[in-house]
Amino acid sequence: MQELIGRLAPLDPTATETLRVVTYFDALMSAGLGVDALTRAAASMTNTVVGVRTERKLSRFGPDGQRLQDSVLPADRTAMSTPDAEVWIERSGSAHANDAMVLERLSFAVSFALRKESPSRAALDTALDSSRSDAERASALDRLGVSPAAMVRIVVAPASCVRSHRRATTGLTPSGVLAVFLLHAGESLEVTPRGVGPITSADDLVRSFRAAELAFRLTSDDVPVVDADDYGLLLPAADELLRTWRGHPDVQALARLDDRNRRILTQLIQCPSIRAAAAALNMHHSTLQARHDWFTDELGYDPRSHRGRARYELADLTLRLALTRPR
Repeated sequence: MQELIGRLAPLDPTATETLRVVTYFDALMSAGLGVDALTRAAASMTNTVVGVRTERKLSRFGPDGQRLQDSVLPADRTAMSTPDAEVWIERSGSAHANDAMVLERLSFAVSFALRKESPSRAALDTALDSSRSDAERASALDRLGVSPAAMVRIVVAPASCVRSHRRATTGLTPSGVLAVFLLHAGESLEVTPRGVGPITSADDLVRSFRAAELAFRLTSDDVPVVDADDYGLLLPAADELLRTWRGHPDVQALARLDDRNRRILTQLIQCPSIRAAAAALNMHHSTLQARHDWFTDELGYDPRSHRGRARYELADLTLRLALTRPR
């Protein structure tokens, strides 16, 4: 399919975008997403409000991924109905070329999800949804057989792993579609790569989920398992920086460095002395001393000082998270 899209792109851009819609929803269905996640994904794709009404509930999300409260729906919305659900796009102005295809694939995906949805996955979806009320999340935990005071944690992994645990679901995150597992404290899960959230009370599950997703974004071939606890305060601090001040000068200064200078800087910070760093890098001591002075000017602080190392660690972590691409 991707090869076909590549061949069509220069010939018929509209047909290319239509195929992208098809492959997008096929991927979401393969990952086993529920109705809420499908609605959120459609809203992101169309950059407008999208809604789904089933026999049990109404799901309505804006393009920013935020759940919207039930309201009087616009009469001129573009809608499609099936025996399982009504789906619609709330777009002001004329419809876009692929709106009809989005509705068709969304309605098909919703029907597929409703037929496969298990009570435990639906309950976990609700327990992880920060837009739900405390009462709704507590009720969902009860359906999972988990006390709000129980000590638990969230682990995330590739979506293909979702069938390996009974308290699991799939969710659409900034890292793409992931399998999400609810584990009791002391319980382990041997899948890789995985991001491990901190142990919290079950009524604080959303915090563990967010930390686990951030940890997953830091995994690599060399480090397939990342535990959020290993980063302590650094991870939530970097997350806050991502949300509120992604363009901080400390982060921008690191982003300007090429890969070679990043490697040199890492050794400068990690080694006990400049001489030891020079040996590790196979560089002359005086050459590395000059490079250290250049880094101090470029970054605006001495990266080997106590405060400089702290600034580097936070900026480096923020940059790594910011550069993460969905999987």
